[in-house]
Amino acid sequence: MSRFHPGGLFLAAALAVPALAAPPEHRLHLSFGGGAQAYLSNTRTMGGVGGSVGLKDVYRDFLLLEADASYLFLVGNVFSLRGGVGLQWPGLYSPAVSVNLGLMMGDRFSFLQPGMGSAGPTPSLTFGLVVSPLRFWTSRGIVSVLQLGAGLGTEFPGLGGSIYLGLLEISVPLN
Repeated sequence: MSRFHPGGLFLAAALAVPALAAPPEHRLHLSFGGGAQAYLSNTRTMGGVGGSVGLKDVYRDFLLLEADASYLFLVGNVFSLRGGVGLQWPGLYSPAVSVNLGLMMGDRFSFLQPGMGSAGPTPSLTFGLVVSPLRFWTSRGIVSVLQLGAGLGTEFPGLGGSIYLGLLEISVPLN
């Protein structure tokens, strides 16, 4: 004679449910954005408005690693590369701040200043800070409505300044 034990039913149900997997340490995203960038110095001005495509890696829901490439127009044709590392607040509302290294190359306005040579065909290299105050993160992706950035660039002799305004960036997860 067999008896039915209710604990056996609970054990069978518990074994049938797959274990909840921990979230992955790295969450890789493909990002698409639009905005404006400019580099200003005593000897040249370059930049414009355009779109970007890039990769973002969110490590342990906190650390950001990012790289993107942009094509800018309206002040000539400019190609921009940016890479950075930053921190984000985990959760649905996830503002972020990152330190970036940028490279802009392409068309520019050159100025001749007394006692200074003109900027040659070298790209401008900048180091700056980007703040994303209106940024939202879910399992379906990241949406950033506003990004503000500023930095300093190399200009021999002297320094130049860079500004960045991101109006919309959408990142979709790859894993």
